[in-house]
Amino acid sequence: MKKIFGPAVFLMNRLSYSRKMMVISAIFILPLLFTLHLLISEMNDGIELAEKEQLGVAYIQPLRQIMQHLPQHRGMTNAHLKGAEGFKAKILGKRKLITEDIRAIDAVDARLGILLDTSARWNAIKKEWQALQKDAFNLYAEESFERHSALISDVLALVVHIAEQSKLIHDPDLDSFYLMDAIINKLPQVTENMGQALGLGAGIAANHNITTSDIIRMTLLLGKVGANLEAAMTGLQTAFDHSPQTREALENALNKALSTGMGFIILSRQKLMEAQTITIDPSAYFSEGTAAIKATYALYDATLIELDALLVVRISDITQRKYATVALVLAALLLAVYLFGGFYQSVCRAISNLKSSSNQLAEGVLTARATVESHDELGEVATAFNGMANHLREIINEVSTSATQLACAAMEMSATAGETSKGLGQQRDQTDQVATAITEMTATVREVARNAEEAAVAAKRADEEASNEIGRAHV
Repeated sequence: MKKIFGPAVFLMNRLSYSRKMMVISAIFILPLLFTLHLLISEMNDGIELAEKEQLGVAYIQPLRQIMQHLPQHRGMTNAHLKGAEGFKAKILGKRKLITEDIRAIDAVDARLGILLDTSARWNAIKKEWQALQKDAFNLYAEESFERHSALISDVLALVVHIAEQSKLIHDPDLDSFYLMDAIINKLPQVTENMGQALGLGAGIAANHNITTSDIIRMTLLLGKVGANLEAAMTGLQTAFDHSPQTREALENALNKALSTGMGFIILSRQKLMEAQTITIDPSAYFSEGTAAIKATYALYDATLIELDALLVVRISDITQRKYATVALVLAALLLAVYLFGGFYQSVCRAISNLKSSSNQLAEGVLTARATVESHDELGEVATAFNGMANHLREIINEVSTSATQLACAAMEMSATAGETSKGLGQQRDQTDQVATAITEMTATVREVARNAEEAAVAAKRADEEASNEIGRAHV
């Protein structure tokens, strides 16, 4: 463990508490901020994607009208060219609607054409429509039908292009993805195949005759209509299961589109493909097919509106989650900074308290104690310091008591020594007196000895003189 934490301990031992806090905070905050940046970037990408999808929806909304009116013009023109009466006035009225559609699409293309790269494709479609409108009444029915179908195919390709450029085809949510799939792929194929079947069937009804190739073609078209209707229903049911709100908005329109679409398929088979004699009025057949196509477009319109609503909700949800995430992270950061500040202040106060108490203790204030406010390791250090201070005070008190006792003993010894010194002084004085007396006695003895010596000398001298006197007397 020491080897593992050695570098960290080495670093921490060389930093003050403030720098330790800064290093630890940076280590935690920087990855958190980076993660927050990635999360916010992902949310912004989600918002940007949804907003771009909204641009696609905004372009498709006016384009949807011409998607409906061109197949109707094709069917009317085909019926007219095959001899059905009463369609020319309807054709001219439909052209006016298409002209209005073009104006609406021009307006949206002026706003979004650069962003979605649609202008060149849309201008080519307009050019082809102008040529077709000019030649329509002078063409053979088959040629008119084919040119109409090619033009409609270009319009549907433009829808797919818009979906690609606006990222609609990359929609990430299950419900909105299936709505997008219905709008871009399934329902346009339903209406186009139904429109072709309607145009072809109206011509058959006008001629009161159907060929084998017509039967084969009608079978293929109606089969595609049924398959695409079923696929659209399956996708939308999946969206319904995921979003009850979507079910409420679209279920009725889906049921009506299914019933009218299947009704048109049954009508076409019974009255055209399986009939011994074709007696159905072209206008009546055309009306039935038009009603089925209108029901499908009603579902299309409702789906388009619901898709836009889901995009609005998604943007709102992501925006709210983004702000909530930022607020939560900022609150967490502020709380962390606040707690780190409190921790730093707690450590600084504990250290300052310990330092002050240590200085007081060093100056001799034995009552100095560290205030214990925390229950962490520094609190344990403060408790240990206070225990040491108490023990030190006890030792000093014991030493002080011993010193007092020693001082008393020393004072007693000093008094005894004083008395001893005084006795010795008296003995010294007496000794000095004896010594003085002895000295005086010695001097006296010496004086007596000297006098005795002088007396002896005088006596000797007197004796010699006496001897001398005696000798002379004998003589």
